[in-house]
Amino acid sequence: MLTSVKSDLEANNTSELLDISDEHAEREYWIQRLANRAAVELLALGKVSPDLMFKITCLDPNDLVECIRKCTVLSSQLNHEVQAAERTVQTGDVVPIDQMENDS
Repeated sequence: MLTSVKSDLEANNTSELLDISDEHAEREYWIQRLANRAAVELLALGKVSPDLMFKITCLDPNDLVECIRKCTVLSSQLNHEVQAAERTVQTGDVVPIDQMENDS
């Protein structure tokens, strides 16, 4: 069935149009992937690593802006979720420092 659908699409559309669709999907994939990684780094480290920032700056200028926007939104959402989870921790859930195993 998928072969039939693919054949119909190829017959009714130029290969250039199909390539644009694939290019658009790949572009969106990389924008979202880089934004997700940057958001996690912001939450975990407080900044985006130089390596990841370099990768983001390789994007087209409009895509770079979109990536940074998505990163900012996602990091804010993650931060709120983490804070909400932290508020649910009960006093009895926390192990006192003197009872933690010392690995050194």
